Amino acid sequence: MNTSKAAGDMSFRDTKAKTNRRRAGREASVSDSAAAVPAHLVRLANLMDGRYRIPLTGWRMGLDSILGFIPGVGDSIGAIVSLYIVGQAWRAGASKGTVGRMLGNLGADFAIGLVPVVGDLFDIGWRANMRNVKLLAKDLEKKDN
Repeated sequence: MNTSKAAGDMSFRDTKAKTNRRRAGREASVSDSAAAVPAHLVRLANLMDGRYRIPLTGWRMGLDSILGFIPGVGDSIGAIVSLYIVGQAWRAGASKGTVGRMLGNLGADFAIGLVPVVGDLFDIGWRANMRNVKLLAKDLEKKDN
């Protein structure tokens, strides 16, 4: 019996392994760049922006996007959690410029998130918390060097 596979013939197990490698690479990019960032901030950013996968699309969304479906209140709750990340960045020694950029990311996420359908889609793509953790990681790495 010929056990070799054609180039385009992939089993479910093969595609699942490929998806897991891709996912591991994406998660590693956040955690590797955030070596100096407190681990709880990285976990919180992942929870808020990329914890859940939307079936059949491969897109990831977090609690920030889910809370955004609750008009007004949901975006406010998400912004409060995001402000915690910015506050912890300030305490960790981030520069004023970095904190300003983080607040800009948060402001854009909050303002556009208030628009009913467009804001919810924007929340899925913008990922302000992950952006902010990466900004903090770059800033802390720059200070270490």
